[in-house]
Amino acid sequence: MAGKTFLKSTLAISLLLIVLTFSATAHAKIIYVDADAAGANNGSSWPDAFNYLQDALSDAYSGEEIHVAKGTYKPDQGSGVTPGDPEATFQLINGVTIKGGYAGLGEPDQNARNIQLYETILTGDLDGDDVDANDPRDLLDEPTRSENSYHVVTGSGTDETAVLDGFTITGGNSNGDFSPNWKGGGIRNYLGSPTLTNCTITRNSSWLEGGGMFNVGSPMLMLTNCTFSNNYSDYSGGGMYNTGRYSNVTLINCTFSGNFADYEGGGLYSGYSKYNSPKLTNCAFTGNTSGARAGGMYNTGDSTLTNCTFTGNSADWEAGGMFNDGSSPTLTNCTFIGNSAGENGGAIYNFGPFGTPTLTNCTFSNNSADNGGGIYCIHESNMTVTNCIMWGNMATQGNEIALNNFWDEGILYPATITVRYSDVEGGVSEVFVDTGCTLNWDDGNIDDDPCFVQPGYWDANGVWVDGDYHILADSPCVDAGDPNYIAEPNETDLDGRPRVIGGRIDMGAYEYMPSIPAEARILPRTINLASKGKWITCYIRLPEGYTVADIDPNSVFLQDEVKPESLLLNEQQQVATARFSREDVQPILKAGEVELKITGRLTDGTVFEGTDMIKVINKAGKK
Repeated sequence: MAGKTFLKSTLAISLLLIVLTFSATAHAKIIYVDADAAGANNGSSWPDAFNYLQDALSDAYSGEEIHVAKGTYKPDQGSGVTPGDPEATFQLINGVTIKGGYAGLGEPDQNARNIQLYETILTGDLDGDDVDANDPRDLLDEPTRSENSYHVVTGSGTDETAVLDGFTITGGNSNGDFSPNWKGGGIRNYLGSPTLTNCTITRNSSWLEGGGMFNVGSPMLMLTNCTFSNNYSDYSGGGMYNTGRYSNVTLINCTFSGNFADYEGGGLYSGYSKYNSPKLTNCAFTGNTSGARAGGMYNTGDSTLTNCTFTGNSADWEAGGMFNDGSSPTLTNCTFIGNSAGENGGAIYNFGPFGTPTLTNCTFSNNSADNGGGIYCIHESNMTVTNCIMWGNMATQGNEIALNNFWDEGILYPATITVRYSDVEGGVSEVFVDTGCTLNWDDGNIDDDPCFVQPGYWDANGVWVDGDYHILADSPCVDAGDPNYIAEPNETDLDGRPRVIGGRIDMGAYEYMPSIPAEARILPRTINLASKGKWITCYIRLPEGYTVADIDPNSVFLQDEVKPESLLLNEQQQVATARFSREDVQPILKAGEVELKITGRLTDGTVFEGTDMIKVINKAGKK
């Protein structure tokens, strides 16, 4: 009897331990940080939150979360650090998730989270006296930044379970005299692969590499929804520097804008070896600059870029958009618009033996360079271009493509390119082929205006005005791609729409999608051309499954030419109200029963069209 009792007791204790263990796992400890908290400051709640993030990191163990309220936090404040020490840094921890963007004290809902509204800043400005620099190139030597942290955040030695989510990282200045304090102003990862989500890395600088972020030997590093803006490197990798064998960073929905590197990779430098092959999906490179090569991205590996855009990047020497050094990247559904290089390769520069870059369904327009306004290939580079549009690029030699040989100690190293099922302005005549180089002009190529919705352009002040590079219904690029192309399951174009519509793939980054029917109701029902009314109003309803909130206000037109004076989007009623000036509309009307057409585009590129019949008269009133 005693044995049975002992057995029951043992089982009960075991079950209790299992329940307690499960409960602890299911409800991980949350540590709170709020600079305004005035309670016990032990991190147990918002009123008793730690004031300093360093205190929370010292208290955290694997499986726990740290919630940080809006405000500014410095790495030299709290336990384990010395005030004013530029080597102080926020060291990430395996198994610990750090989340910013919480409302914290003073707000109705302290647990509300909005990373824009409740911005949480990790800053390297230890003295709190940084003077803002209009030009990122001035960040490194700005006197008020001389004492700043060498690295605001450090992910060295971590794996993907170390998570940083919802922070602005700024004010890092890697201006030290020795390594590692001259690399990675914002974030430094040495043999570390943390996970970053919803972070903005801005206005950081480095003397050598990685103004915003420096990574070496980071095989599992993943960034999602992150922005690198206005960072500076005195050498390479203004936004991010990625190096080391098998340092395969994954970037999803990330933006690189306004970054600068004096040498290579204004936005992103990914180098060292062929095995350093980042994977980029839905990323944008805009307005980045390099003093030598690769305004947007420098690449030495077999990188994969899907649904990425390169717009308005520049390099003083070569590769305004992307420099491929002996590498074999695969680019799909990408656009290169308005990039420039002082010498070669306005959009892309391919260099080196064994490199076999592949471009599929990409669009190149308004890129410029001395040689190869769109694409430049040299030194045995062997590129394949399929289902692409190359239109309106500019160069002294080879507006669209230039192939150059490379002499080394009396040996000729020619370049090769294969173009198939692509729309190239000027055809073969706009491809420069140097001695010994090979142009394979395969089946399906055309030389016809692709009929972009609205090409971009440079205004009188030298400012780039964005265009719309979707193709219209009458574009010769519709259903003109490789007839043998078979789309992968759930494959999409740059807009995220199904890649093949109509049985055959289109050329370019955007698949043409027939317009969806919209319901249009125009008032007044009778328009008197002799009257002096002020407005003509059109009410628009979209089909089920679409929302008026997605209408691009700049895309709405009446009769393809009159823009509305105002557009109101009522999401509750799902009605868009477009008001047109009668003065603008009446000149295009004639008396009689008239069908008016309203058109527009959603943010995903879907076109809508609706019509309505009205009566038009021209009858003056009695005198």
